[in-house]
Amino acid sequence: LAAAQLAAAFDTRRVEDVPRFLQCDPKWGNDQMGVKGPGEQATICREGCAMTSLTMALNGLGLYINDTQLDPGVMNSWLQANDGYTCAGGDCNNLVLDAPERIPGSPLVFLGEKEKPSMEVLTEYANSDREVVLAHVRNSSHFVYVRPSDQGSKGVFNVLDPNFNVSTYEYDDISDIIHYHVERVDGAMDYPTFKQCDSRWGDNVMGQNNETVCQVGCLMSSISEALNGHNITISDHESNPETLNQFLRTHRGGYVGNTSSLEESVVPLVNPTHVTWPSDGMHVTNDLSPATIAEYIGAPSTNGDVAKHRVVIANVLEGGHFVLVQGLGGKNRSSMKSSVFVHDSGFAR
Repeated sequence: LAAAQLAAAFDTRRVEDVPRFLQCDPKWGNDQMGVKGPGEQATICREGCAMTSLTMALNGLGLYINDTQLDPGVMNSWLQANDGYTCAGGDCNNLVLDAPERIPGSPLVFLGEKEKPSMEVLTEYANSDREVVLAHVRNSSHFVYVRPSDQGSKGVFNVLDPNFNVSTYEYDDISDIIHYHVERVDGAMDYPTFKQCDSRWGDNVMGQNNETVCQVGCLMSSISEALNGHNITISDHESNPETLNQFLRTHRGGYVGNTSSLEESVVPLVNPTHVTWPSDGMHVTNDLSPATIAEYIGAPSTNGDVAKHRVVIANVLEGGHFVLVQGLGGKNRSSMKSSVFVHDSGFAR
C-alpha cells in the first residue's frame, strides 16, 4: 500500500450518466459569456452551444473545478477567468478550443476542428470512450455533443443537443467536427468499485465510536477494492467493505483507540505473503510525482517500462476523503497537472 495526497481525482462514468444541459436553462442562460474586446459579447443562451456541449462531455468524465461539479455556469466562469474565450471577426464569444486541456485534472487533448471524417470513422469516434466529438450542424450554426450510436453505419448519430429538442442528426447534417481525445493510461490491475453506503454494509459500525462504513469508511472501502482486485480473500471470503471491516474489528489495533481511524499496518495480516505496509508507505504531502505513481500502479512509463506494483490510495478533497487510484491521463500526464482516474467509494466522480 502507498498513500498520497493528490489535488484532482475522478473516474470515467457510464455513457448513460452524461447529463443533457440546456444552454437556455435559467440557472445560467442569462450569464454573459466571452471576453471583452473588439466585438460583441452574448449570453450562454444565445451563443453557448459549443461551450455547453463540451461541458456535457467533461461532466460525463466526472471532472470537477474547485470541487464543484461542472455545469455551463461553472464552465463559463472558469473560461472567462482563464483566457478561454477569444475575439474574432467582431465576435468575442469564440471558445478557445484547447482551453479544456488547461483545466486542472482534465484528460482532454484537443485534436482539432476539422472536416467531418467518413461515416465509418465518425461512428468509431462516437462509440469510443476515448474520443469526444462536437458536431457542427444546422448549416454550421450550432454545435451538439455526439453520443454512442448503433445507427452510425446507417448515417444516423445520437446526440445531446443543448438547445433543440432532437436526439439524432443525420451524417449529411454535419458540416465539421471539434475533436478531442481522452488521454488515459490505466494501471495493471482491474479494480471493482464498492460504495461505502451500499445497503449490504453501509450501516455497519467500524471502530468503537459507533461511526459507520457509510459515514467514514472511504479509506477502508478503498483498501477492500484493492485487495479484491488482487484476488486476495479475507478468511476465505471475498474482500469487500463488510469483510475487511469485520477483520479490522476483530484484530487488535485494526482501528486506532476509540476512533474509526484505520491502522494501515494491521491490513497486511489479511495475507502477510502478498500484502505489506512499507516504511515509505505514508505520504502526508503531495510529494509523489505522476511518474512514480505510474510505476507504482503498473502503468507504462514514458519509456514503456512497468515497475513493481503498489496500491496507491489518494487523499483528496483537502484531506477529507480517500480514493483508489486506477490510472493517469491528460496532455500533461508527466507533470503535476496530470489527471488521476480513480475508484471513488463515496462520490460519483
